[in-house]
Amino acid sequence: MGNSEQPAPTRPAGPQGSKKFFVCFDSPADWDKRVRWLRLSGWCVAATGEPLTAIRVRLRGRTFAGAFDRDRPDVLEHLGMPTAPRWCGFTVDLRVPPGKGDLELEVAGADGRWRKAFKRTIIGPWFSSITKQEWKHETDLADLADAPARYNWWFDRPADWDRPARTLHVSGWCVDRSGKPIESIRARIGRQEFPGNYGFERKDLAAIYGESPAFTRSGFAVAVPLQPGKSLLALECRQQGDRWRPF
Repeated sequence: MGNSEQPAPTRPAGPQGSKKFFVCFDSPADWDKRVRWLRLSGWCVAATGEPLTAIRVRLRGRTFAGAFDRDRPDVLEHLGMPTAPRWCGFTVDLRVPPGKGDLELEVAGADGRWRKAFKRTIIGPWFSSITKQEWKHETDLADLADAPARYNWWFDRPADWDRPARTLHVSGWCVDRSGKPIESIRARIGRQEFPGNYGFERKDLAAIYGESPAFTRSGFAVAVPLQPGKSLLALECRQQGDRWRPF
């Protein structure tokens, strides 16, 4: 069992940013809305077409690391830059302090040099209308919706997800479609977390993805003790320098 269908690409809006970078935001939809926790998502392409490898936001003395985490072939067609990197979609999560501040989106390439791609003044609220847990629930749902565009996976076990069990044994494989290695995997039910093992050999994937260890060492297994009744299970993976993401 695995992900078989890819979401239809979203037509990009007009790019923003500096003369050196094309930047477009899918969120936030309203920059004037005052929120404590903010997710920036969209795409960024260097005008030269060079690969961008890292992205971050700087705001009021703090730095928030993001990631280029999605394939956006529609952007290259939109810009008329067929040789630019397809993995130009990004996500950055940040906390907005009360008051006015300059938000700066910075990117880096292979040389590791940070350059400003976008700047805007935003205002944080003195009191937040939602809790961090409520905001995280919303972003988890967004990550789950984006998962088929970022990961491919397959479950060898269980054969029947509806069969009652004291311990649910889940195994299979999961890869990042960009080829970036996955470091760890876990299962989660509510606030309970169950660490799994990742990195088992999967020679069968070499014929599909090639000989890179990111693909041939992508097997995983996790055991989840279950309580009586129904449970909502989430499987999450993590890569170096990134947060846990559901798939």
